[in-house]
Order: sequence, then C-alpha cells, then structure tokens
Amino acid sequence: MKALQLMRVQADGRTPTPVTKTEAQSLLFILRCNITALNSLHELPAKNAFASAVSLSAGVVRDGSEAYVLDSLYGYCAQPSFGVSSMKIDLSDKTAIITGSSAGIGLASAKGLAEAGARVVINGRQADAVDHAIAAIKAAVPGAEIRAFVGDLGTAEGCAALVKAEPSCDILVNNLGIFGPQDFFETPDAEWQRFFDVNIMSGVRLSRAYLPGMEKHGWGRVVFLSSESGLNIPADMIHYGFTKTAVLSIARGLAKRMAGTGVTVNSVLPGPTLSEGVADMLQPAIEKTGKSLEEAAADFVMANRPSSIIRRAATTEEVANMIVYVCSKQASATTGAALRVDGGVVDSL
Repeated sequence: MKALQLMRVQADGRTPTPVTKTEAQSLLFILRCNITALNSLHELPAKNAFASAVSLSAGVVRDGSEAYVLDSLYGYCAQPSFGVSSMKIDLSDKTAIITGSSAGIGLASAKGLAEAGARVVINGRQADAVDHAIAAIKAAVPGAEIRAFVGDLGTAEGCAALVKAEPSCDILVNNLGIFGPQDFFETPDAEWQRFFDVNIMSGVRLSRAYLPGMEKHGWGRVVFLSSESGLNIPADMIHYGFTKTAVLSIARGLAKRMAGTGVTVNSVLPGPTLSEGVADMLQPAIEKTGKSLEEAAADFVMANRPSSIIRRAATTEEVANMIVYVCSKQASATTGAALRVDGGVVDSL
C-alpha cells in the first residue's frame, strides 16, 4: 500500500483539496480509535473514489496497487503520495557490510538484511565460521547474495584489507565487539588497548573509509552496536562499558557530521541477549539445574539486571529487527539516535 496524502472531499463533488497537518493528525487519530471500521474493504475503480467518498462508511478503497482511506463523516479521503515508501523493507539495491557477523547479533542482522534483499558481506576471523554463517543464511534465505571477508577488523591492517576487497557499501553495521568481566584493578593497559582497538577503532576506521562514498551517492546507513552497559556501566566490566559509551558519542557526532547528506548514523543498544557467548556462559547453570537455556537466561537477567521489564533475555533476532529497520529506507528521519533494545533494563525515560 502506498503512502497516503489526505484530501478533503466536498459534498458537491468538486475537486478535493489537501487538508492541513493538524486536520490530518486528527483524522488519523480517529481512524486508529475506530480501527474496526476499517475491516470492510470496498472494491471501487479509482475514478469513482471521490464520488463515493460521501456515501461510504470509514473503510479502504482499493484500485489495484492504489489505496484510498475514506471517512465520510469528516469528508476526507486519501490520494496516493509517491514520495514515501510503505513499511515493506526493500533493500534489494543495497550492499551491507556487517562486521563480526559469523555468529550472534551480527549473524542475525546479516540474515535479516538478506531477507530484505540486500547483498551482504559476512565477516569473521575464522574461515570455517564464516562459511558456516553463509550456509546458514543461504538455507534460510534461498537466493541470497552473500560475500565473505575473513580477517581481523580489530587491526588497522584488517580494516584496510576489507576496504580493498569491498571498496564501497550502502550499509555498514559496526557490530564487531568483545566483552569479558575483569576487575578494574586487575585490568592491564594491554587489555584496555585491546578493547579500544576492537570495540571502538574498528568502527572508526570503517566509517571513515565508507562514509564519503555514501555521502557522494546521497544515501547511506551506518549503525554502531553499543550496549545498555554503555549507560549502566558494569562494575566488573568498566573497560567494556567505557567502549560502549564511546560508541554512543561517535555515532551521535558522525550523525551531525553527515547532516543533510541523506546518510544516517545511529547506535543500537542491546541488553542481555541469547547469543552463543551467553549460552556458553550459562551452560554450567543449565547442567546444574536442568533448566532450559531460556529459563537459565531469565534467571541470570533477574539476578544481574533486575530492572529488566521483559524479565528475560532478548533473542538475537529481536535485536536484529531494530538494526534492519534503522538500515531501511523508511528510517530516513532517524539519525543520531541511541535505540535501546534492552528489554527496559536502563531505568530512564
């Protein structure tokens, strides 16, 4: 269904005139409040749509791929507006690079983008892991166009090699990241540097390489994977939380830097998520209690993130859904945002 431009229909059948923004908002609110009135579909040719507007109850008039929303009580109808696409996400003309995508949220995001039609580039450090990820996506999305890049993007050399192999892209998902608990007083400089290089500099280097091309083409999407830990700094992972806070700053600043170019930059903040790493961490508890992975994860969330509103771990697909949306053409007005998929863990407005 195409996006709609609301019009006012005169009772005498004269040419409809556009309604004001306030009138349109009021009408849409009324239609939402009376959604059951939209259950009846009236098949009418387009040429009769305006003449029939005053005689129909609220409903939808369809003419092939065109659609008109009518409400006779308020004398309104809608004409197709071709400037905005519908909510069907179509990325069939786009190329997406997802870093650290051989497993977890990265793999789920790559699968989601492939389902939307994007050509995807899978990345990991181990060839067998990358091959397994590609096979999994192709099994779920027959006909998906997938390319592989095996390399360590936590280094400048690895990033340079990726850019050489894939000189341009339309979508960049900076998902690569490492985590692990360690007391602040026992975390050496080398570990701080390693987290900085992988979690921060990989995204910095690749964004610096790919954003100019996106700007030149007037369209692009960059997503940084942050974490609720970037706002709710864990006492046992200060070195990790610091990197995820930095990512929020980088994404916000880059969004401003790309202002008016058609390129958006956002960050996504997952909370506890059922990735392979979390599953491995919970395996001892599963073996000890006999509980399922989901049950053990829910126990972990309530013990360690009691502010969670959903009271469970999210799935990787749930996080990927947000990433796919923010990479879509429909998300053109979303930029500079920190989009939380944390199950309500962060207790703030």
